[in-house]
Amino acid sequence: MRRLGLDYVDLYQAHAPDKDAPIEETLEAFEDLVRAGKTRYVGFSNFDRDPALLRRAVAHQKTRGWSRFISSQPRYSLVDRHAEPEHLGFCRRNGIGLIVYSPLAQGVLTNKYVGGAKPEGSRIQTSFAHFLTNEKALTEENVAAAERFADWVARRGLGTPAQVALAWVLRRPEVSSAIIRREPPGSARGKSQGLRAEAERRRLPGGRGCDPRRPAGLPWRAKKPTCAAENRRTSGTKRKRGR
Repeated sequence: MRRLGLDYVDLYQAHAPDKDAPIEETLEAFEDLVRAGKTRYVGFSNFDRDPALLRRAVAHQKTRGWSRFISSQPRYSLVDRHAEPEHLGFCRRNGIGLIVYSPLAQGVLTNKYVGGAKPEGSRIQTSFAHFLTNEKALTEENVAAAERFADWVARRGLGTPAQVALAWVLRRPEVSSAIIRREPPGSARGKSQGLRAEAERRRLPGGRGCDPRRPAGLPWRAKKPTCAAENRRTSGTKRKRGR
């Protein structure tokens, strides 16, 4: 923290479950950091992979009166909805906001990989290409879904596939924020500009006709959103510089 010039961080997260470290020890270390003023809040990433461990961790925090998890960072997108409904429901019930990653399915939902394309500068051309296959993002099914999705977006004049895919993720009341890859100036702004306003103005339905895995025009089954305004407190992670 001295090297970063910080007195504390707003949010400190466990990256993933660690089979070699008892969860109770991790939670005690988190509590020590909160009490020492080194972090304001604690959270976790990828614990949706182990629901039983997450339930145990939250119960342990409650029993001891320790600072509770306020954030979850799962993978979530139009073509990767494994977090529904169990993990999203658990987070909603426990006041945990979601900071989702890979909302564009590693870029697949931009439709850049259609027809087997490998665009210059895309993830498939970098040392991180293995994430596309390891997380089952770049599959024939997903590429075909992205092509149908791009057509659906274009026919309705909704903007770009990336904008709509992000707006779809952000429309969920459980989702506080979404993480996207850093891109050259202009590209990132093109993705993020007016997403929330656009989603609200056009009222992207809780899903009508927008599921690329289903035939166009057919609604998917969607539950009525539950208000989780408290979760919005995890929408940013500001940092305070040391004096």
